[in-house]
Amino acid sequence: MPSEGNFLLVTHAFGTQTLKGAAGYLSSKVGNDVSRIILPNGPAPPTTITNMKRVIAPFEPTPEDISSPKVYRQDEPIVIRILGNSFYPKVAAVPAGSKVRWVNEDVLGVGAGEVTGQHNIAVVAGPEQFTSQLMKNAETFIYTLSKEGNYSYICGVHPYMKGSIIVYRPTAVAGGLPSIDLTALLAFLLGIGVVVLVVSVGSRQRRAS
Repeated sequence: MPSEGNFLLVTHAFGTQTLKGAAGYLSSKVGNDVSRIILPNGPAPPTTITNMKRVIAPFEPTPEDISSPKVYRQDEPIVIRILGNSFYPKVAAVPAGSKVRWVNEDVLGVGAGEVTGQHNIAVVAGPEQFTSQLMKNAETFIYTLSKEGNYSYICGVHPYMKGSIIVYRPTAVAGGLPSIDLTALLAFLLGIGVVVLVVSVGSRQRRAS
């Protein structure tokens, strides 16, 4: 380090990746303790911290992602973006029978292994398992999730990339409120109208007699 101070650094590129947490800084000061072990997620926070607001994990779901998943309704397009070696949203709740579309938005699509921007979808736990083809930039994979339950998946090329999908029954939405079946509601209202009409006609006939 050339001098004391904080040195900002980013990985990949300025833009969306930086906004999602791919940024950090090096703190240089005379007398700092030097460790020979450098963890990829930085030093572990002290156990005495009581006001921690957020844990940043760019490549896998955080406690916030798990407690507040992105909830999709019926007939709503479901798109999971792959960007900066991460899935967005990392945790999604979708109705059973939904078609989920993954799209690779990483630009670099050449090479192999860690350095490539090619990705795939590989389910490692869930009611059913499946694996997609390898996707280059702008390529997509679509799969219909029919069985309820929790699905955990990774990218087979970059196993640290993790995502989760919760498949729920279409008759229930977030918050436990049932969805409205318009056909059943119309039939119910029509039935009430017929009953009211019959009672009204009967009442008039009694008055006439």
